[in-house]
Formats: sequence, structure tokens, C-alpha cells
Amino acid sequence: LEAGETATFKFTVDKVEFARWDTEKEDYSFDEGTYLIYAGHSSENIAVSAEVFLTGEKRAPRNMHKKTLAINYDDKNGVSIKAASGSLKEYVKGTRLFGGEIIFYDCDFEGCETIRIKASNDGMATRISFEVDGEGIGTAELKPFVYGEEFKSYDVRLEKKISGVHDLKIRISEHANLYSIKFK
Repeated sequence: LEAGETATFKFTVDKVEFARWDTEKEDYSFDEGTYLIYAGHSSENIAVSAEVFLTGEKRAPRNMHKKTLAINYDDKNGVSIKAASGSLKEYVKGTRLFGGEIIFYDCDFEGCETIRIKASNDGMATRISFEVDGEGIGTAELKPFVYGEEFKSYDVRLEKKISGVHDLKIRISEHANLYSIKFK
């Protein structure tokens, strides 16, 4: 367009463009709901917006009673994903002094009394703790051992009974490595 010229145009956005990586299915899907579409000069200078409702999948609660890889979290802060040397295993590593966190949304806690994790550390004593609704529900104390990619099983007994569907926040201290989680 020339300077000062305006025009109206229409375009189509294919439904597949709204897909997200489903960490439980390990495939793309999209959630049913209302989506906002913005257009403008930049994210700070929005000229127009539109709201559209898309039919899609209604997300079922996450089944944590099966082994769930830590790398399949829904959200994170202060962690990184590392590849184990000489292996296809990937794990989550705490990278901040006071710990990072990963979050699994909509976990079904029915029948859960214990959380079994496979974890390791970088030779220093450290911990991995669990929270639901902002409240601590258990902690795994990882004693020091030498080889950081030798994952061991730890059972964390829940400090209180939890039922229903909740987000699970896992705090991973610096030097802690988390490979998998499973409710028991």
C-alpha cells in the first residue's frame, strides 16, 4: 500500500493453525473454546482483533497413574531439558539456585497415595517437592551420589489425601534431575 492508502481484505486461517502439542497424547490437538486473533503493527500496537469459537476436543483429565515423562509438562519456569549422554532419554533439570518448576495441568488424583519419581542429582543433596493449589503435598530428598544421569526411584507419600482434578506443580531444586512421574 502507498503511504496513507487503506484497504480492506479477508483471509482464512485454517483450524489446524490453532493446534498445540498435546503432551499426554504426544501429538497435535486443539482445545474447544474461544480464541482471540489480533492484528497490528506489533504486539504492543494492536489495530484490530476478532474472537472466534472453535469446536474441538474437550481436554480429559491427565492420567498420571501411568508413567509420565517429566519433559511432557504443560508449563515451566527455571528448568531446562537435557539429553542423557549415550541415550535417548531426556530429563528436566533444575537450573535456578532456589529451584525451577514444571506444571502438569488437570491431573486426576483419584486413588493417589504416593508419587513415584525417577530422579537423580549432580552429586549434591537436593530435593524435588510437589504442590497442589499452592500447598505442599510431599518432598523427595535426594541424597548425594556421583553419577547424575543414573536415575533412581523415589516414593513420595502424600502428606494429605487429595481427590479430584488439580494442577500439579513440581519444584525442582538446582542440581536435581527429574525423568518421570507416576501416581500410585
